[in-house]
Amino acid sequence: YAVYGIFSCATPIIGEKICKRLKHVMFLLLMSYIFAISGGVAISLSHTLSFLIIGNCLHGSAYSVYYVFSNVLLQQITPIDKIGKVSAFDLAVFTLGMAMSYFTVGAAISSGM
Repeated sequence: YAVYGIFSCATPIIGEKICKRLKHVMFLLLMSYIFAISGGVAISLSHTLSFLIIGNCLHGSAYSVYYVFSNVLLQQITPIDKIGKVSAFDLAVFTLGMAMSYFTVGAAISSGM
């Protein structure tokens, strides 16, 4: 988990230094989807600890980049008088999605899957 935390904190900082224009941010978001899928596949197919750590790094860095830069884009296109409501809704939907994900996994484990 320490490696996951380090990569999830460092990757958006590095991405901010690289991406100065909107076109670069869009490309970075596309790449974060690809790296998140690659990391998830690497985690699920890992047979060794090193492969698990690599997948965990890819997954953590990709999702942190996605979350940070999608919020940046959302704030850029939202009118200033509605930014608080839109940001609150975004956080609420993200939290709801995480809760539903944890519930689904817990229900699957409880049912013996």
